[in-house]
Amino acid sequence: MLAPRYWPSWLVLGLGRLVAASPRPVRRVVGRWLGTLARRLTGRRKAIATTNLEICFPQLTPAQRDRLLCQHFHALGHGFVETALAWWAKNPTVDALTHTNGLDNLEAAAMNGRGVILLSAHFTPLALGVRMAQRQLDDLGLILNAMYKAPADPVIDRAMQVHRGAHMRGNLISHRQVEHAITCLKRGEALWFAGDQKAGQRLGVAADFFGQPVQTHVSIFRIARLTRATLLPYFFRQQADGRYTASFLPPLNGLPSRDEAADAARVNALIEAEARHVPAQYFWLHRRFRRPGYDPYSNRAYKPQT
Repeated sequence: MLAPRYWPSWLVLGLGRLVAASPRPVRRVVGRWLGTLARRLTGRRKAIATTNLEICFPQLTPAQRDRLLCQHFHALGHGFVETALAWWAKNPTVDALTHTNGLDNLEAAAMNGRGVILLSAHFTPLALGVRMAQRQLDDLGLILNAMYKAPADPVIDRAMQVHRGAHMRGNLISHRQVEHAITCLKRGEALWFAGDQKAGQRLGVAADFFGQPVQTHVSIFRIARLTRATLLPYFFRQQADGRYTASFLPPLNGLPSRDEAADAARVNALIEAEARHVPAQYFWLHRRFRRPGYDPYSNRAYKPQT
């Protein structure tokens, strides 16, 4: 991992550590600058985000969507800053930035003696949200694990394991290690899971998201059924003043049911509601709406589906 091809990765990690130690005004400037730079350099991802915003917000004018796109890339830049805080900042710094809602929902789920699945999604302050969830679970004596897809860069993956793991009493579990996740939940631990990635045919069903049928993961429902874990929605967002709100919503009673498509639609509706509340902070860079016979991300002009 010390080969020259990984030196840029080490440089990024060094920048992250410096940013985490910087005052709040400096962090906000760095986040905005990184977002502006990313918007100018990532043409392919910018095109994907533009298409997604056209699909999800057809009622907005092109100028309004362009402003939202700018805000999204600024949020992505702040996402780098938030990841740096999650990995290197001291607990008092992180605690002072966050207000928590719905602790009674978390406490009730923790007291039932079964595992807890924190059902979340890909929003830009994701890394900081996972750390804050562990802070709350520590007070309840619960261990938090998190499912993730390992990045291709081994330096970044190793840093994620070391620095995110330093603030978690549990493990980062690869999306390929489902058996490990099941074992943790059966021990009464907690598991953070993002339910908005595109799923394949075997582990997904079509369910509406912003009015479009998308392949939605059902693996978490099967895991919950095997472990009898409580499904508890959890969202973490940045507020206008730069601080954050962590929200533990009421448990999803009745899930999992016998109808996985209905379960998936219910979860997608929750994620959509949160994305509509803070649209700039949802991760619009995924090709979420591509399906057999329909690819809005091709070179053809996007046309809304009826």
